[in-house]
Amino acid sequence: MAEANLAPRRQIPLRFQLKRPPAFSMVGLPELIGLAGAALLAILTVFAYFYFYVPAGFRLRSVELERQRLLGQRQASDVALEQNITTKDSVDKITSSLYEFRRALALQRSFGTDVACTRF
Repeated sequence: MAEANLAPRRQIPLRFQLKRPPAFSMVGLPELIGLAGAALLAILTVFAYFYFYVPAGFRLRSVELERQRLLGQRQASDVALEQNITTKDSVDKITSSLYEFRRALALQRSFGTDVACTRF
């Protein structure tokens, strides 16, 4: 019952502030979040560089070396093909010359036998 005679309690609003160090007076929570995001993007950029760009450079060098090797091989094949065509032309020329010589020799022999037969 003693409580019934007491006056109702009034709530007193308490205001207390956290004191920040002077170094953080200009940097608030949004700035810290932005700074952490920027650091994360910088780390992500460095990671992407080493994960994607550096191996691509190594791959590019190996592909260029392979290209040079294949170009040399193609050039050697072209030279071999040209020599093969030249050789084939030479063989065909010699063969046709041989046939002409045989035909001329055969004509001379047949002409010679005709002449010999007419003399006798």
